Amino acid sequence: MRKNISVLSLIFFLALLFSCGLDVYYFIEPPINSSAIQNPTDPAQQFFTFTTQDSINTDTGIVGNVKFLGTQVYYKIYDDLDILLKQKNQIDSVNSEYSENGYNKLLSLNFQKLNSNPYSDPLIKKSSTNSNQKITIVLQENSYNQPSIEVDDTKIGIPLRYDLSTFDTTSGNGFSGEDTEEKTDSSEKSENYYVLLYAVSVGSVNLSQRVYSSILSLGYLEI
Repeated sequence: MRKNISVLSLIFFLALLFSCGLDVYYFIEPPINSSAIQNPTDPAQQFFTFTTQDSINTDTGIVGNVKFLGTQVYYKIYDDLDILLKQKNQIDSVNSEYSENGYNKLLSLNFQKLNSNPYSDPLIKKSSTNSNQKITIVLQENSYNQPSIEVDDTKIGIPLRYDLSTFDTTSGNGFSGEDTEEKTDSSEKSENYYVLLYAVSVGSVNLSQRVYSSILSLGYLEI
């Protein structure tokens, strides 16, 4: 009788343990080698660059049922550089290795996915050769560059905002919308706008749930 009670107790304990479950963490490496620009005034330097981590993420991507998909870029437009720098500090302070804290902070501050023409999801798809890729992003035309997204010096598309409009400001109307942080105490449109970019590696679990790496700051630029 005592033996039967012990067996039943063990079964109950194991059932309770597995029903409660344990937290599962999925690890994916972030992009590297950011240009981390800080509002360069030289038009020849007004672009963003970074390197994807396809090689290591593809090698380890099946661990924990994570499939590496590629790399996404998020952005936000500001009409006040001080607000941009304040929010950048908030994001960087919570961004930590093997954590989605930085990514979640981007979403809470209403950062938007950088779109492209032609459309791609994620923005930079995993390399077919599982090799790291050098990415260059030019948002606006200037005397040196045309708007473009380049992978290993080959143009793959044109960068677009969340609503599929361009980053062109020649109309003189400035920026507004879900991707723009505007000063609440100003009744007039600003003449100066800035954009802040971050990159993040993207994977999927069981073909449905997406997982994200820590984020990489690409810097900011007046547009």
